[in-house]
Amino acid sequence: MSLALDPHLALCTLRALARLQGTRVDPLTEEEPGRILHEVRLSREAALALGGSRTYYGTADATPLFVMLLGELDRWGGLPRAGRPELIAAADRALAWIDEYGDADGDGFVEYRRHTDRGLVNQDWKDSFDGVNHADGRLAVPPIALCEVQAYVYAAFRARADLADGDDDPATAAHWSSGPRS
Repeated sequence: MSLALDPHLALCTLRALARLQGTRVDPLTEEEPGRILHEVRLSREAALALGGSRTYYGTADATPLFVMLLGELDRWGGLPRAGRPELIAAADRALAWIDEYGDADGDGFVEYRRHTDRGLVNQDWKDSFDGVNHADGRLAVPPIALCEVQAYVYAAFRARADLADGDDDPATAAHWSSGPRS
């Protein structure tokens, strides 16, 4: 909502997230290549809950939201040419995470399940232990594929296609317009 007033805020946020983007597989922190982090915990005690790391990656929604924000920033004219290739490369790594790790079973849905008993059970904006339940009150059992995450993924694909259109790259635009597995 701040893009019209100050696109610099979104640009700096994207740059910070890209710097902290996952590069390796670490079950304790849920880090995976291309994944966007969930949070940074500064206190020593909080970090111990996550296997000693201060950065925790256990979220299914931050990664597609990163790509969506990049697309919106570009749409509002706030994505400068300088630095654009680095942010688009980060978006491509994020989309690769969606395809490889987010949709690990290849069914077309991004789902989550924590890798250890230390991570968040619910890895989305409703990250409390009882944040995702059925209509009858039963807690959802992982793997969980939330409908809003699927919408974010679709919007991320569209955003990447639009970025490619802006860069006069019709092959990439066509690829992301039809989805990653086409």
